[in-house]
Amino acid sequence: MAQRLSLDNGITMTIVRVGIENTPVVIIDNFPISAQKPTTLDNFAPDEHSYYPGLRAKLPKEYVIKALQSIYLALYDIYQIPKNKQLKVLDTYYSMITLDESELSLLQRLPHFDSTHEHYFAVLHYLNEQPHGGTGLFRHKATGFESIDDQRIEHYLSICQQEIEDFGEPKQGYPNQSTAQFDCYYQIEYKANRVVIYPGKLLHSTMVDVDKDVTSQLELARLTSNIFIEYK
Repeated sequence: MAQRLSLDNGITMTIVRVGIENTPVVIIDNFPISAQKPTTLDNFAPDEHSYYPGLRAKLPKEYVIKALQSIYLALYDIYQIPKNKQLKVLDTYYSMITLDESELSLLQRLPHFDSTHEHYFAVLHYLNEQPHGGTGLFRHKATGFESIDDQRIEHYLSICQQEIEDFGEPKQGYPNQSTAQFDCYYQIEYKANRVVIYPGKLLHSTMVDVDKDVTSQLELARLTSNIFIEYK
């Protein structure tokens, strides 16, 4: 069941508890803060520090500050974050998928997690108007894990490696559906000007529609803003 939370700034958050782990995911439609969509690719480049399958550019600092000011206090209660922990901004990007399926590495063909830290979150803002693939949340069938924390990571990686040895690598393509090893148990629909907030430890993937999402044309791209934060 979804819960709605109205903030003093006029933002309405929809909180959905997903999966067998009952993890809160926050969805905000009609987000009132503009991300100032870029008009050229001049500042875009591959992300050398992650496995993101496309191009990224830094977000405007003013947008990041305003966006986080509007939501960060509510997350303390939603995720039961200790009040003595302070918000830290880690990374901020515009992101667009450009990598052809044939070029994907092994890790880009599997659902992934951003961090094992308890209070690390992704703030994802869907920007372009065109229909695009949303965000899928996955459960690893062999372990039952929907999230990967410091206590689970060693066991999870060991089982994944064994599965690859036993059954071979996943097919050459984006992880946009359930497989023999992973169950896609929840999907967040792409909707222009929708913000989604979820813990970085959740196993997830973009539900890439290769016909619509994989392009270097800004006006047609699955353009998002991605803000990664942690309460420390």
